Amino acid sequence: MAIGFTRAFQHEDWVDNVDRVQAAGDNGFNQRFHGIESDLDTIGGVVDQISRTLDSLSATPAPLELRESITPIVTQVGAIGWDQQPGFAQKLTGQTSATGLIGVQLPHGARILRFRAIGRNSGAGALRLELVRLSITNPAASPELIARVIGAADPYEQIPLAAAAFQRVDNDRFKYYINALLNGAGANDTVTIVGLQVVYATS
Repeated sequence: MAIGFTRAFQHEDWVDNVDRVQAAGDNGFNQRFHGIESDLDTIGGVVDQISRTLDSLSATPAPLELRESITPIVTQVGAIGWDQQPGFAQKLTGQTSATGLIGVQLPHGARILRFRAIGRNSGAGALRLELVRLSITNPAASPELIARVIGAADPYEQIPLAAAAFQRVDNDRFKYYINALLNGAGANDTVTIVGLQVVYATS
């Protein structure tokens, strides 16, 4: 958008001993001063327009909300793992439990908003999917829980909010992963992890 000013007032010199000093009329003081006044008002409007334009350039953009989709590739942890299938993981047939973890890569400095998990749990087994962070220098430290999904339906889909204290992604100090924990399922139950997402903001 172009910003500019074109002067409208044009002064015509008075001539000594010819022009009469007067207030009214086309050549009077009132008309000329109103012309100057109009130009000053126009200049004021241009200054306001410049100010608004500069303010818009310096305004902080609204945070952009993004989603990181995670393929459930589960690394076995413990005696019984998950049965890995193309694009999803499921409980092994005949087993009543499963443990594993899923690596998560998030951009440094992002702010985690929500954690989403989708799948099936046809029985009464306790399925927990936990987004956590752990110190990269101290593996003996306790994982810090960012958000937890309880998969207790067939199908289940939950999108819990992230814990405020652990929202900011700090890849200098922490690694991030999802615990996939199942206990007490029936041997013939169907339990799957189909979709995982981390919803985060860029600022």
